[in-house]
Amino acid sequence: MKEQASMHNVFRIGAVTGRILSTEGEPAAGIPVNAITAEQSSQSADGDRGVSYSAKTSSSGHYRLDGIPEGRYYVTAGLIDLPTYYPGVSQILSAAVVSVRVGETSPNTDFALAIPLEGLRVSGRVIRPTSQEAQPSEQVVLAGPGEKPTAPFNIPFRQESAVHSDGSFEFFVLRAGTYALSVTSGILEQPVSIVVADKDVVGIELRPHRTVDISGVVNVEARRIQPALNVSSPSPRVHVTGRVIDRRGPSFIIPSKVLLSGAAETLEAGVDGEGSFEFPMVLPGRYVLKAAKPPGPPDGELDAFEHPFQTTPVEVGNRNVSAIELVLPAMSAVRARVVVEDGGPIIPGGFRFSATVSSGRRITPGWMGPWPDGTLQLWLPEGEYRLSVDLRDEYALKSLTWGSTDLLIQPLKISAASSRDLEIQLTLRLTKSAKVRGRVRAPGLRGETAAPYKMSAYRAGALLEWYSIVSNVDGTFETTVIPGVYTLSVQTKSPDRTAHALGAPQLSTLPFQVAGKDVSGIEINLTRWKEVRGRLILENDGPPLAGATLSLTGDSVSTYVMIAPGPDGTFSATLPEGEYWCSVQGFADGYAVTSLTYGSTNLLTERLRVSAADDAELYVRFVVTPQARMVKVSGRVVRSDVGAGIAAVDSRAARTGRVSIAGSTKQDALLNPDGSFEFLQVTPGWYRLQFDLGMYSATILGVRVPHEGLTSLTLLAASGHVIVEEGGSLPLSLFITAKHESLGDENYKPQISLNADGSFTILLVPGDQWISCLASQPFYMAQSMYYGSTDVLHNPLRIESTDSPLELVITLGRRFVT
Repeated sequence: MKEQASMHNVFRIGAVTGRILSTEGEPAAGIPVNAITAEQSSQSADGDRGVSYSAKTSSSGHYRLDGIPEGRYYVTAGLIDLPTYYPGVSQILSAAVVSVRVGETSPNTDFALAIPLEGLRVSGRVIRPTSQEAQPSEQVVLAGPGEKPTAPFNIPFRQESAVHSDGSFEFFVLRAGTYALSVTSGILEQPVSIVVADKDVVGIELRPHRTVDISGVVNVEARRIQPALNVSSPSPRVHVTGRVIDRRGPSFIIPSKVLLSGAAETLEAGVDGEGSFEFPMVLPGRYVLKAAKPPGPPDGELDAFEHPFQTTPVEVGNRNVSAIELVLPAMSAVRARVVVEDGGPIIPGGFRFSATVSSGRRITPGWMGPWPDGTLQLWLPEGEYRLSVDLRDEYALKSLTWGSTDLLIQPLKISAASSRDLEIQLTLRLTKSAKVRGRVRAPGLRGETAAPYKMSAYRAGALLEWYSIVSNVDGTFETTVIPGVYTLSVQTKSPDRTAHALGAPQLSTLPFQVAGKDVSGIEINLTRWKEVRGRLILENDGPPLAGATLSLTGDSVSTYVMIAPGPDGTFSATLPEGEYWCSVQGFADGYAVTSLTYGSTNLLTERLRVSAADDAELYVRFVVTPQARMVKVSGRVVRSDVGAGIAAVDSRAARTGRVSIAGSTKQDALLNPDGSFEFLQVTPGWYRLQFDLGMYSATILGVRVPHEGLTSLTLLAASGHVIVEEGGSLPLSLFITAKHESLGDENYKPQISLNADGSFTILLVPGDQWISCLASQPFYMAQSMYYGSTDVLHNPLRIESTDSPLELVITLGRRFVT
């Protein structure tokens, strides 16, 4: 009894239930509901980032938020960036606070949405003189806040609306903020910006300048159009040329292009075999020159860090700039170790090294880690630096040494010999900390589940912050943490062979508060895992869900179980034995759960009871709600009649000419004889497209389907051929990356399957793009890449939707063999 009481004192949780109605008074089905902390703990280091707990409403609009720590919360529903607060208001200043008490449920937290689920309406009219006709295909452009809230993922929002015959236009926006409006057919007499808060913005008037026809000669240079008209002042753009000097050694890839980044624009230029580059048209200003990120497989080691010394400041005036040198110096790997006194946690991102060179320039060294044991690596060229450390508030700096050198007083001197023999040691102490103690128990399980267990501590509201814990032989554990709300996760082991093969999910404690004193008495009781079969059933017309997640919340532990259904919706999942509140999460917006049953148990109102003796099945029924946005995605794959594995195919034949779109939903279709494809019911979001053309398969990643749909998507299925110099063998792995003009990073990174003669096929997207490749096992570097007669290793490739696909020829030269 004492142990049970101690556990309830640690996990002080409750629940919130209620019902959400739409702005029309109908049940708001399948929408997100969140409980967000009303005030931050004085010990929190998360700034203004609150801790939230989420669920989705059922088809009747009901919701249940489980496992919420005792405290005061705002309950929100609807749009993430334009939420409605309980009791049905659009502003947090008017919201009511819901109190969550230990062991209690706060019922009847019902309210209606104050903002429509389709977003707020922005509308107006383009007004032109009566003598001036509307331009064909004229559009109004709405640009505003990023699609994601924080850097470096702040992707600008852009939406276009057709102008109707009467000049009217209309948008629906899902985020509050300031937006700018423009027209594609000209320039407005005055800039127009609007502020979207919590109400529709209507009656906007856009007045374009009057236009006149002029004639002249157009010179096309480096893909930029410059009218050769008689003007009174010269063009402000100048030439910038230079050379890349690469001293890093044979283990690095020589950059095939460089970037010139300034406040006004970022330009790209190819690098030829001698290292020379040229930017033909650059506006005056201050820029930073650097090598573009090398190509590589997704999440490869080459993407893990960026050398800070690979940049050169460039001042551009009104004259051409030449003889710029971008020196890529040889780098030395320096070992380092972080030590926190009293066994405190090493917080990733809790500290950052900076180095000051003799010129006074302060930079951040390239580095990887820290790993759980506190080790990390820094990369610096040989030389002398003043090293310092920027810390978060949780840490205080005690010492920074390199062998016998006190780096707080003396400079760091890097040489080829010293970097191998010495190690930087950073010793920190926590300004505020507490101990968390407990025990992992596995009663009745066989010896293969014996302790020690691998555990992790996660602090709620903190990004990428976790602490590794290893329990003792008897299952006890102790760790030091900073104040906050925590969950402990255990890497479980399953004694059941079938369940183990499927992969037992992690078991986590419920959230608990760590304030100014130690927390003890935590018991994590492991249990058996049982394989449960079930089915996802869609009760009305709509695309099938690609998957969902079961959220199980018990008295002291919780877990998430992924559901990956087959084509008929059936699935198999491993669940822990015991009693849990069960909910379904992780499915697409626009869907809602109508019923959740396990045998004869209604899991929307009763607990799930899992035991080894039962053989019940789990059924999850969904409907596509009236609020669902279903849009069209269509396009065409242009292919050669003869190519590497893509001869013209009969789309009616099985397993030939297929295309699939997968994200929150997954759909398959046959490719028509003309290469066209179409999906009529796609929920907006991020997807990947998979094409199977004869013997060839390719995946295009990062396809964003906007709320207006995605049509006329054209892809070219080009054949290709790999040639290895000096008679080398073909690589086992070949990655081809394509950076499209519309994105700041690679938007598709297919791994190419090579035939025995080196032939392959690649899908190319229309527009300007850089093509790069990386070959491994053995490692090769591209000596040349040609698409038809275009050198795409040193120049951007322009693909038009009307082009016929050509052959991409890649010549690989042996760089080094590992």
